[in-house]
Amino acid sequence: MISALLLSSLLRVVHRLTGRSEWSQALRLGGRQLARRRQAGLGQLLAFSVTFFAMAMIVLVRGDLLSTWQDQLPENTPNYFAINIQPSERDPFEAAVSPRVETQSTLYPMVRGRVIAINDQSPRDAVPPDARGDNSLRRELNLTWQSEVPEGNEVVAGEWFSPAQLGRDANGEQGTESEGWMSAVDATQQAAPVPISMEDGLAERLGLSVGDEMTFSVGSDEITTQITSLRSLNWDSFQPNFFVIFPPGVLEQFGHSYITAFHLPEAEQGLIRELITDFPGVSLLNVDAIFRPGAGCTRSGYPCG
Repeated sequence: MISALLLSSLLRVVHRLTGRSEWSQALRLGGRQLARRRQAGLGQLLAFSVTFFAMAMIVLVRGDLLSTWQDQLPENTPNYFAINIQPSERDPFEAAVSPRVETQSTLYPMVRGRVIAINDQSPRDAVPPDARGDNSLRRELNLTWQSEVPEGNEVVAGEWFSPAQLGRDANGEQGTESEGWMSAVDATQQAAPVPISMEDGLAERLGLSVGDEMTFSVGSDEITTQITSLRSLNWDSFQPNFFVIFPPGVLEQFGHSYITAFHLPEAEQGLIRELITDFPGVSLLNVDAIFRPGAGCTRSGYPCG
Protein backbone atom coordinates (compact mmCIF):
# COMPACT_ATOMS: atom_id res chain seq x y z
CA MET A 1 0.00 0.00 0.00
CA ILE A 2 2.72 2.46 1.00
CA SER A 3 4.80 1.48 -2.06
CA ALA A 4 1.81 2.14 -4.35
CA LEU A 5 1.24 5.58 -2.81
CA LEU A 6 4.93 6.47 -3.15
CA LEU A 7 4.97 5.34 -6.77
CA SER A 8 1.81 7.34 -7.59
CA SER A 9 3.28 10.45 -5.94
CA LEU A 10 6.52 10.00 -7.87
CA LEU A 11 4.67 9.66 -11.18
CA ARG A 12 2.66 12.84 -10.49
CA VAL A 13 5.84 14.80 -9.75
CA VAL A 14 7.49 13.53 -12.93
CA HIS A 15 4.37 14.29 -14.99
CA ARG A 16 4.51 17.95 -13.89
CA LEU A 17 8.06 18.42 -15.10
CA THR A 18 8.08 20.86 -18.03
CA GLY A 19 11.76 21.71 -18.42
CA ARG A 20 13.70 20.76 -21.54
CA SER A 21 16.97 19.91 -19.81
CA GLU A 22 18.47 16.47 -20.24
CA TRP A 23 17.61 15.60 -16.64
CA SER A 24 13.93 16.56 -17.11
CA GLN A 25 13.63 14.56 -20.30
CA ALA A 26 15.30 11.54 -18.69
CA LEU A 27 12.97 11.72 -15.67
CA ARG A 28 9.87 12.01 -17.88
CA LEU A 29 11.02 9.03 -19.94
CA GLY A 30 11.63 7.02 -16.78
CA GLY A 31 8.23 8.04 -15.44
CA ARG A 32 6.47 6.85 -18.60
CA GLN A 33 8.26 3.49 -18.34
CA LEU A 34 7.19 3.13 -14.70
CA ALA A 35 3.61 4.05 -15.56
CA ARG A 36 3.50 1.31 -18.23
CA ARG A 37 4.91 -1.30 -15.83
CA ARG A 38 3.44 -0.36 -12.50
CA GLN A 39 3.63 -3.84 -10.98
CA ALA A 40 7.30 -4.24 -11.90
CA GLY A 41 7.98 -0.74 -10.58
CA LEU A 42 6.27 -1.56 -7.29
CA GLY A 43 8.42 -4.68 -6.94
CA GLN A 44 11.61 -2.75 -7.59
CA LEU A 45 10.61 0.01 -5.19
CA LEU A 46 9.90 -2.57 -2.50
CA ALA A 47 13.24 -4.28 -3.11
CA PHE A 48 15.16 -1.00 -2.84
CA SER A 49 13.24 -0.06 0.31
CA VAL A 50 14.05 -3.35 2.01
CA THR A 51 17.71 -3.07 0.96
CA PHE A 52 18.11 0.46 2.33
CA PHE A 53 16.30 -0.51 5.54
CA ALA A 54 18.64 -3.50 6.02
CA MET A 55 21.70 -1.30 5.41
CA ALA A 56 20.49 1.25 7.94
CA MET A 57 19.88 -1.47 10.53
CA ILE A 58 23.37 -2.90 9.96
CA VAL A 59 24.95 0.51 10.53
CA LEU A 60 22.94 1.11 13.71
CA VAL A 61 23.45 -2.38 15.16
CA ARG A 62 27.15 -2.41 14.25
CA GLY A 63 27.75 0.84 16.09
CA ASP A 64 25.83 -0.37 19.15
CA LEU A 65 27.66 -3.71 19.23
CA LEU A 66 31.08 -2.07 18.87
CA SER A 67 30.31 0.39 21.66
CA THR A 68 29.09 -2.37 23.97
CA TRP A 69 32.11 -4.55 23.18
CA GLN A 70 34.60 -1.70 23.74
CA ASP A 71 32.96 -0.84 27.08
CA GLN A 72 33.57 -4.43 28.23
CA LEU A 73 37.31 -4.38 27.49
CA PRO A 74 39.58 -4.15 30.54
CA GLU A 75 41.21 -0.81 31.30
CA ASN A 76 44.60 -0.31 29.64
CA THR A 77 43.85 -2.91 26.96
CA PRO A 78 46.63 -2.62 24.33
CA ASN A 79 45.80 -0.09 21.64
CA TYR A 80 48.93 -0.58 19.50
CA PHE A 81 50.67 -3.56 17.97
CA ALA A 82 54.30 -3.33 16.87
CA ILE A 83 55.22 -5.86 14.18
CA ASN A 84 58.39 -6.73 12.27
CA ILE A 85 60.83 -5.71 15.01
CA GLN A 86 64.21 -7.10 13.96
CA PRO A 87 66.46 -8.90 16.49
CA SER A 88 68.96 -6.02 16.43
CA GLU A 89 66.11 -3.59 17.21
CA ARG A 90 64.57 -5.61 20.02
CA ASP A 91 66.37 -4.05 22.99
CA PRO A 92 66.40 -0.44 21.65
CA PHE A 93 62.69 -0.66 20.80
CA GLU A 94 61.79 -1.98 24.24
CA ALA A 95 63.92 0.71 25.89
CA ALA A 96 62.11 3.40 23.89
CA VAL A 97 58.60 2.08 24.58
CA SER A 98 58.58 0.61 28.10
CA PRO A 99 59.00 3.85 30.10
CA ARG A 100 56.16 5.63 28.28
CA VAL A 101 53.39 3.02 28.06
CA GLU A 102 50.94 1.89 30.71
CA THR A 103 50.98 -1.82 29.82
CA GLN A 104 53.07 -3.88 27.42
CA SER A 105 53.10 -7.54 26.44
CA THR A 106 56.17 -9.70 26.07
CA LEU A 107 58.15 -9.26 22.87
CA TYR A 108 57.41 -12.55 21.14
CA PRO A 109 59.75 -13.94 18.48
CA MET A 110 57.92 -14.97 15.33
CA VAL A 111 58.86 -17.39 12.54
CA ARG A 112 56.76 -18.38 9.52
CA GLY A 113 56.12 -22.08 8.94
CA ARG A 114 53.71 -24.20 6.89
CA VAL A 115 52.11 -27.51 7.87
CA ILE A 116 53.19 -30.08 5.26
CA ALA A 117 52.28 -33.36 7.00
CA ILE A 118 50.13 -34.66 9.85
CA ASN A 119 50.87 -38.12 11.23
CA ASP A 120 52.95 -38.89 8.12
CA GLN A 121 50.02 -38.05 5.83
CA SER A 122 49.32 -35.03 3.69
CA PRO A 123 47.33 -32.48 5.76
CA ARG A 124 44.19 -32.78 3.62
CA ASP A 125 44.13 -36.56 4.00
CA ALA A 126 44.78 -36.47 7.75
CA VAL A 127 42.05 -34.03 8.84
CA PRO A 128 38.24 -34.41 8.77
CA PRO A 129 36.57 -33.59 5.43
CA ASP A 130 35.06 -30.34 6.73
CA ALA A 131 38.51 -29.12 7.85
CA ARG A 132 40.31 -29.62 4.54
CA GLY A 133 39.73 -26.01 3.57
CA ASP A 134 40.85 -24.63 6.94
CA ASN A 135 42.95 -21.52 6.49
CA SER A 136 45.71 -22.89 8.72
CA LEU A 137 46.43 -25.57 6.11
CA ARG A 138 46.48 -23.15 3.17
CA ARG A 139 48.93 -20.56 4.48
CA GLU A 140 52.02 -20.16 6.63
CA LEU A 141 51.45 -19.94 10.37
CA ASN A 142 53.19 -17.62 12.79
CA LEU A 143 55.28 -19.81 15.10
CA THR A 144 57.00 -18.73 18.30
CA TRP A 145 59.01 -20.24 21.13
CA GLN A 146 58.57 -19.79 24.88
CA SER A 147 59.87 -21.51 27.99
CA GLU A 148 56.86 -20.48 30.11
CA VAL A 149 53.13 -20.55 29.42
CA PRO A 150 52.29 -17.09 27.98
CA GLU A 151 50.06 -14.76 29.93
CA GLY A 152 46.40 -15.35 29.15
CA ASN A 153 47.03 -18.95 28.02
CA GLU A 154 45.91 -21.99 29.98
CA VAL A 155 47.00 -25.58 29.40
CA VAL A 156 43.82 -27.65 29.11
CA ALA A 157 45.28 -30.99 27.95
CA GLY A 158 48.67 -32.63 28.24
CA GLU A 159 51.56 -30.88 29.97
CA TRP A 160 53.66 -27.82 29.25
CA PHE A 161 57.28 -28.37 28.25
CA SER A 162 59.19 -30.25 30.94
CA PRO A 163 62.68 -29.16 32.06
CA ALA A 164 64.10 -32.01 29.98
CA GLN A 165 62.22 -30.81 26.90
CA LEU A 166 63.56 -27.33 27.53
CA GLY A 167 67.06 -28.74 27.59
CA ARG A 168 67.57 -28.21 31.34
CA ASP A 169 68.94 -30.58 33.95
CA ALA A 170 67.53 -31.21 37.42
CA ASN A 171 69.17 -28.01 38.70
CA GLY A 172 67.58 -25.89 36.01
CA GLU A 173 70.82 -25.43 34.12
CA GLN A 174 70.79 -25.47 30.32
CA GLY A 175 71.46 -28.99 29.06
CA THR A 176 72.03 -30.48 25.64
CA GLU A 177 68.65 -31.72 24.45
CA SER A 178 67.70 -28.49 22.69
CA GLU A 179 71.14 -28.41 21.12
CA GLY A 180 70.44 -31.91 19.86
CA TRP A 181 67.20 -30.70 18.25
CA MET A 182 69.11 -27.90 16.59
CA SER A 183 71.68 -30.22 15.06
CA ALA A 184 68.93 -32.63 14.02
CA VAL A 185 67.03 -29.82 12.32
CA ASP A 186 70.21 -28.72 10.61
CA ALA A 187 70.65 -32.21 9.25
CA THR A 188 66.91 -32.45 8.37
CA GLN A 189 66.89 -35.85 10.05
CA GLN A 190 65.54 -35.85 13.60
CA ALA A 191 66.01 -38.57 16.18
CA ALA A 192 62.76 -37.58 17.98
CA PRO A 193 59.88 -35.18 17.31
CA VAL A 194 60.11 -31.70 18.80
CA PRO A 195 57.38 -31.07 21.43
CA ILE A 196 54.91 -28.30 20.66
CA SER A 197 51.90 -26.69 22.32
CA MET A 198 48.81 -26.07 20.17
CA GLU A 199 45.76 -23.86 20.60
CA ASP A 200 42.81 -26.11 21.47
CA GLY A 201 40.42 -24.52 18.95
CA LEU A 202 42.73 -25.26 16.03
CA ALA A 203 43.31 -28.80 17.32
CA GLU A 204 39.55 -29.37 17.52
CA ARG A 205 38.98 -28.11 13.98
CA LEU A 206 41.71 -30.34 12.59
CA GLY A 207 40.73 -33.35 14.68
CA LEU A 208 44.07 -33.42 16.52
CA SER A 209 44.95 -34.27 20.11
CA VAL A 210 47.94 -34.74 22.38
CA GLY A 211 50.35 -37.24 20.83
CA ASP A 212 49.65 -36.42 17.18
CA GLU A 213 52.61 -35.47 15.01
CA MET A 214 52.92 -32.55 12.61
CA THR A 215 55.67 -31.66 10.17
CA PHE A 216 56.40 -28.00 9.43
CA SER A 217 58.32 -26.51 6.57
CA VAL A 218 60.38 -23.62 7.93
CA GLY A 219 62.73 -21.97 5.49
CA SER A 220 64.37 -24.78 3.57
CA ASP A 221 64.11 -27.27 6.47
CA GLU A 222 61.42 -29.63 7.71
CA ILE A 223 60.73 -30.05 11.43
CA THR A 224 58.74 -33.01 12.76
CA THR A 225 56.88 -32.17 15.96
CA GLN A 226 54.56 -33.85 18.44
CA ILE A 227 51.70 -32.15 20.26
CA THR A 228 52.38 -32.42 24.00
CA SER A 229 49.84 -29.87 25.26
CA LEU A 230 46.75 -27.96 24.21
CA ARG A 231 46.09 -24.38 25.30
CA SER A 232 42.98 -22.26 25.58
CA LEU A 233 43.41 -18.54 25.05
CA ASN A 234 41.38 -15.38 24.64
CA TRP A 235 41.63 -14.02 21.11
CA ASP A 236 39.79 -10.83 22.19
CA SER A 237 42.50 -9.82 24.68
CA PHE A 238 44.44 -7.70 22.13
CA GLN A 239 47.58 -9.60 23.10
CA PRO A 240 49.83 -11.43 20.63
CA ASN A 241 48.52 -15.01 20.42
CA PHE A 242 49.88 -18.03 18.58
CA PHE A 243 48.37 -21.28 17.37
CA VAL A 244 51.65 -23.18 17.85
CA ILE A 245 54.43 -22.64 20.39
CA PHE A 246 57.82 -24.39 20.28
CA PRO A 247 60.31 -24.80 23.12
CA PRO A 248 63.47 -22.66 22.93
CA GLY A 249 66.38 -24.06 20.99
CA VAL A 250 64.59 -25.03 17.78
CA LEU A 251 63.55 -21.98 15.75
CA GLU A 252 66.21 -19.47 16.74
CA GLN A 253 68.39 -20.42 13.77
CA PHE A 254 65.76 -19.25 11.30
CA GLY A 255 65.14 -15.66 10.28
CA HIS A 256 62.68 -14.15 12.74
CA SER A 257 61.23 -10.87 13.95
CA TYR A 258 59.42 -9.78 17.11
CA ILE A 259 55.88 -8.64 17.89
CA THR A 260 54.50 -6.84 20.92
CA ALA A 261 51.38 -4.97 22.02
CA PHE A 262 51.12 -1.98 24.34
CA HIS A 263 48.68 0.60 25.65
CA LEU A 264 49.82 4.12 24.88
CA PRO A 265 48.03 6.88 26.84
CA GLU A 266 46.72 9.89 24.97
CA ALA A 267 49.37 12.15 26.50
CA GLU A 268 52.17 10.03 24.98
CA GLN A 269 50.93 9.87 21.39
CA GLY A 270 54.05 11.72 20.27
CA LEU A 271 55.94 8.46 20.86
CA ILE A 272 54.48 7.06 17.65
CA ARG A 273 56.19 9.67 15.48
CA GLU A 274 59.45 9.03 17.31
CA LEU A 275 59.16 5.27 16.72
CA ILE A 276 58.42 5.82 13.02
CA THR A 277 61.56 7.95 12.74
CA ASP A 278 63.86 5.74 14.79
CA PHE A 279 62.52 2.35 13.60
CA PRO A 280 61.31 2.88 10.00
CA GLY A 281 61.02 -0.85 9.33
CA VAL A 282 58.63 -1.52 12.23
CA SER A 283 54.90 -1.62 11.44
CA LEU A 284 52.66 0.03 14.04
CA LEU A 285 49.01 -1.03 14.08
CA ASN A 286 46.64 1.39 15.80
CA VAL A 287 43.84 -0.76 17.20
CA ASP A 288 41.58 2.23 17.88
CA ALA A 289 41.89 3.31 14.23
CA ILE A 290 40.62 -0.06 13.01
CA PHE A 291 37.14 1.29 13.60
CA ARG A 292 37.87 4.46 11.65
CA PRO A 293 38.08 4.16 7.84
CA GLY A 294 41.33 5.17 6.18
CA ALA A 295 43.55 4.59 9.20
CA GLY A 296 45.20 1.79 11.09
CA CYS A 297 48.65 0.58 10.13
CA THR A 298 51.60 2.91 9.88
CA ARG A 299 54.95 2.13 8.30
CA SER A 300 57.50 4.90 7.75
CA GLY A 301 54.75 7.48 8.14
CA TYR A 302 52.41 6.04 5.49
CA PRO A 303 49.23 3.97 5.95
CA CYS A 304 49.55 0.33 4.95
CA GLY A 305 46.67 -1.97 4.16
